[in-house]
Amino acid sequence: LSAGMKEELERIDFVWNASQYKWDHIVLPSLQRFYEVHRHSDIPRDFIVPTGDDSWPRS
Repeated sequence: LSAGMKEELERIDFVWNASQYKWDHIVLPSLQRFYEVHRHSDIPRDFIVPTGDDSWPRS
């Protein structure tokens, strides 16, 4: 990509690393929220984020 193209993408907050973005904006905040609610981080395999609760991060 040219420098100009890269600058244009940077201006619109283009995600260069999807895995890092998912970790930063979904996985870690979700784990933090689970801990706030349950006071532990041993998340059961069958755990489902409650519907209608806007305090949980969404993808």
